[in-house]
Amino acid sequence: MTEEKEWELFGYYSFLVDLHIAQVRPQNLDAVQYIPRRFNQVNQTAKFDEHLNNRFFEYYHRWREPTRTWFSQTQELNFQDAKRNAPSTSHYDHGRGTKYDVEWTDSQKFPHVANRLGYPILKEEPIERILGLERAPAHPQYQNQPFVQTPSMSPHEDLNFKQGEVIYENRGVLEWTRFWKCMTAIVFGASPGFYVFEMYAGDGLPSTDWIANNWNWWNIPKQFQDGSGWGVEEYRYCDDREYMNFQYSGKRLVARPMHAAYMCQVLILLQHMNLDYVSKMVYNKDKDLVFVYKPTGFWNEQEYVYEVHHLEQMVPYAVTAVKNMSMQRDDGIITVYDMDKKDNLKLYGDAKYWNLDVRDEFMASTRGLWKGNFDSKYKGSIFTLNHHASIEESLNNYKTQCELKDAVKKLGEVVVPTTHEEEWEQRLVDERQKIARQQGL
Repeated sequence: MTEEKEWELFGYYSFLVDLHIAQVRPQNLDAVQYIPRRFNQVNQTAKFDEHLNNRFFEYYHRWREPTRTWFSQTQELNFQDAKRNAPSTSHYDHGRGTKYDVEWTDSQKFPHVANRLGYPILKEEPIERILGLERAPAHPQYQNQPFVQTPSMSPHEDLNFKQGEVIYENRGVLEWTRFWKCMTAIVFGASPGFYVFEMYAGDGLPSTDWIANNWNWWNIPKQFQDGSGWGVEEYRYCDDREYMNFQYSGKRLVARPMHAAYMCQVLILLQHMNLDYVSKMVYNKDKDLVFVYKPTGFWNEQEYVYEVHHLEQMVPYAVTAVKNMSMQRDDGIITVYDMDKKDNLKLYGDAKYWNLDVRDEFMASTRGLWKGNFDSKYKGSIFTLNHHASIEESLNNYKTQCELKDAVKKLGEVVVPTTHEEEWEQRLVDERQKIARQQGL
């Protein structure tokens, strides 16, 4: 049987199926022109997933890979010629590789320009080598990327780390952060420990008379007071003896680990209570870097370095609410986000903390993603009331249209390549139309 006869059989079979479906379920039929009008077709068919259709089995699943043959014929490429002309080398892993495993040199790769401050995280520390610890960024296989050069561990030589003008300074942030850490340590650290110790030593909750006499000026009626009787003496039994017992073991295994875990949580809370507030920010001489001082740890202040073009203020989406946001108030908080290190910088908007000579410049350089798109109620990101293009935009559009017309005259119109499935379906439609014409339908 020839290929033409095979397609003719496909056409007759699908044509008869369409005639039957047009009578019983017209909504499941494709809207094609060869179906007679009397069969009352309604909607187009919902197509099945092509990967679940066995009509294309011979195209996708053949040991001799007809896909390469079809691709080379339709795209005017020869797979074997391209493979023969591919670069090869004799220095490869003869056990697992092929001669086409050509190593790219750094000069053939794209330079890494995302960050000029360097990546010291890529360095393997001596203690890691001694202990056999492996970090992914320090692993050579991680650093050897196929298309991009390995970034430098040191800052770029063009960067100037000399400090320039002060942009912002609020020393009260550091003092208030330390104050709240002291209050937190007293409330969540010292007070619960002291109160629990008093329960342990006094066989129950401390008397409210004792609390009133030592801490407060008011008194609580006796009927609301607790008067020991908790039976803590048996747990204190081990404290008065020189040998170990079950009570002492229970205290060692349960009470003390719980206390240690609670104090660790308090210490972690104190370490992360800095809340990203900035106490001082300084430009460098070239104004492409900023030196940011923030409270860190328990009681310290640390300097961080950021590139200005990585800093961006949080985008205030919903243009009608910009005027009501805290960043628009004199005492509001401005949040600047570093898109490289994923850090937040919180600055007070009050003018007394800013160097007014450079404030507008800093604001303009950190609002590049939304300035002009979200700050006007007449021109937003979705709807706009201004439909007129500027002179520059009109000239660019005219220039682009002329270049496209010249390219079409020279190269011709673009022909979108079709897939094998589309060609198969179109040929089947042609066969059915041919049969319909022969039948006079």
